[in-house]
Amino acid sequence: MKFIKVLVIVISLTLLTGCWDRHELDELLIPYVIGIDICEDNPKLVSVAISSPSIDETEKPFITMIDQGISIQDALYNLQTKLYRRMGLGHVQVILIGEETAKEGISVFLDTFTRNADVRGCLKVAVVKGRASDFINNADVKQHPYLGIFLSGILEGMKRDNISVDMTLAEFYRYLLADGREPILPYLNLSPDKQQIIARQTAVFLDDRMVGILNRNQSMALMILKGNMGNQRIAVEFPRKSPGGFHYATVLEESRHRVKVMPQINGDIVNFKVDVDMTMEIIEHTPSEATVIPPRLDELEHAIEKEYKERMENVISKLQGYKTDAAGFGEYVRVKYPHFFNKEKWQEDFSKAKFDISVNINIIRPGSTI
Repeated sequence: MKFIKVLVIVISLTLLTGCWDRHELDELLIPYVIGIDICEDNPKLVSVAISSPSIDETEKPFITMIDQGISIQDALYNLQTKLYRRMGLGHVQVILIGEETAKEGISVFLDTFTRNADVRGCLKVAVVKGRASDFINNADVKQHPYLGIFLSGILEGMKRDNISVDMTLAEFYRYLLADGREPILPYLNLSPDKQQIIARQTAVFLDDRMVGILNRNQSMALMILKGNMGNQRIAVEFPRKSPGGFHYATVLEESRHRVKVMPQINGDIVNFKVDVDMTMEIIEHTPSEATVIPPRLDELEHAIEKEYKERMENVISKLQGYKTDAAGFGEYVRVKYPHFFNKEKWQEDFSKAKFDISVNINIIRPGSTI
């Protein structure tokens, strides 16, 4: 009985232990966004920029600080010596990587964040035009006081609208280690007045090096080929019957889609048969003719099928030129033809592959005019 009492007391004492490694919020400086660049004056050094909420008396709602070092962690240590509070990385929302730095390979710069227990694996990663430090320092967005939180929402919107990916740090490494597919990241740039962030493009990678950029239409087509779901929208223009004036247009929104990829080996060439079935809804229609008439719907469906097929052929051609399989076609070959698939030479095989793409559009809920 005495032993049981002692055991209960000992167990109870474990519940009274405090958080030995806690850090009070008023003792921390919390950056929401981190920018990474290779130093312009010394390519052996890397520079790190942070954006953190500022005190009420300052002109801007956030402050930007920059320092450099021989590695990311060294640069962060050097930056810490300038701060009056301990820098806490647990609330970082986004890591931004400058374009030229991304072309050199980014895994070496992200390594420290994957090893830091305070850093969340769900923080987002993106590439920016120019230098990340300039992007952070010059951005003057009015919609939200904190740049990192605003950027996080922008990236979530790209995923929601199926324009590009909302890539987290953990997801990037999963793509990097996978056989038969290459990573991609959102590509951002600032508007001329620095007050808007333009998020319509995608950076494509070969291993961890950025090799090119896809425009909006190419990015949207890539998202469909990858099977990513979202509320993708497409506008189809119709010229007026009389010359001049504003053209008519119909805007449709993706409801769902299905992609079926069937690889076939022909000697040393891979032939892909890609069938895409999409269900869409009409959300705007400016021509005077009623779209509910079946012949008119058929015409509209054929126009969209043609547009999407051209976009998909265009993005595949672009990826083959970059010799990077960002769509993940190699995974289908690896599963069906494991004896043929060679991850060391797959990008070369992908660049020579042949594609036969068919798109089938089904328009539902054409809407009504009151």
